[in-house]
Amino acid sequence: KSGRASLPVISDGQVVGLVKEHSILEALVSGRLQNTDPVIHLIDHSVSWVSWETKIDLIKPNLVAGEVFLLKDRRDQVLLIDESDLLEFLGKR
Repeated sequence: KSGRASLPVISDGQVVGLVKEHSILEALVSGRLQNTDPVIHLIDHSVSWVSWETKIDLIKPNLVAGEVFLLKDRRDQVLLIDESDLLEFLGKR
């Protein structure tokens, strides 16, 4: 429902990883996962954080390659930065 291809996985108020839409789809299609199963085995624990000061040019190649970055806003909420954000940014130039 978020319109994102990845979603953060939160445990005890901390981000522990990401679940990517394509990982869920592959697991469902292959039969490794049923639609009622937890997605714990699909969590990608390699999470990359950026700050508000991070220049887009530094992470642009990673975004093009499909990497997702996380950023905390002023209220400590976790925001995702992915290729759709890069596309929006480039469209506004």
